Amino acid sequence: MEQLSGLDAAFVHQDSARTPMHVSAILIYDASRQRLTGAHLRQLVTERLWPEPLLQRKLHRVTFDVDTPYWIPAGKTDWRYHLGESELPDGDCWEALHRLVQSQHSRRMDLARPLWQLHLVHQLNDAPELPARCQALILKAHHAAI
Repeated sequence: MEQLSGLDAAFVHQDSARTPMHVSAILIYDASRQRLTGAHLRQLVTERLWPEPLLQRKLHRVTFDVDTPYWIPAGKTDWRYHLGESELPDGDCWEALHRLVQSQHSRRMDLARPLWQLHLVHQLNDAPELPARCQALILKAHHAAI
């Protein structure tokens, strides 16, 4: 059990429906040689990223928030919550990606779970100034966790 720093605790206390305290990053990959699947993404996370504390801990808030929250072990991971997957429709994939990112980013994070999510996006084809076949990975993490 590790207590959050004052700044990280402030991010937790400020988190609200009006002011979510998470950030997102969109990583775009050339998938012309190898296409990443949801199963492969889960394998990569469990094999390579799992040692990172961000993935394995969650918040414990003290009753009535009379003390700074603590990081505690998260226990069993709900992969359906943390790893998502979407396929963009044919047509304007760039605009569809923007809508998907907007949808993903606008949802607040569940502060009772580990504060990260990854969402794999297929069919990012023929986007301007990108290779012909691409995939995107949307990473979402709470400020307190990073």
